[in-house]
Amino acid sequence: MFPSLGSFLTYITGLKPRGKLWGFFGSYGWGGGAVKDMVDMAKKAGFEVYEPGVEVKYVPDQEDLKKCFEFGQRIAQKIKA
Repeated sequence: MFPSLGSFLTYITGLKPRGKLWGFFGSYGWGGGAVKDMVDMAKKAGFEVYEPGVEVKYVPDQEDLKKCFEFGQRIAQKIKA
């Protein structure tokens, strides 16, 4: 995960926002695992996390973009419920 995102998650953990649904997505070039790390970090902080997140290798193709769009739709449906 990028250091700026890690810093943000550390900061927001201290604020303890409640009633928010968190979803994580990202792309990677070699190692992967940042989405899982972000999910774990948010869960340990007691946040409600929508799973599974979306993680793609390299530049997203059309199928990956479709998965991202559907991920957003599922989060929206959960928030509306």
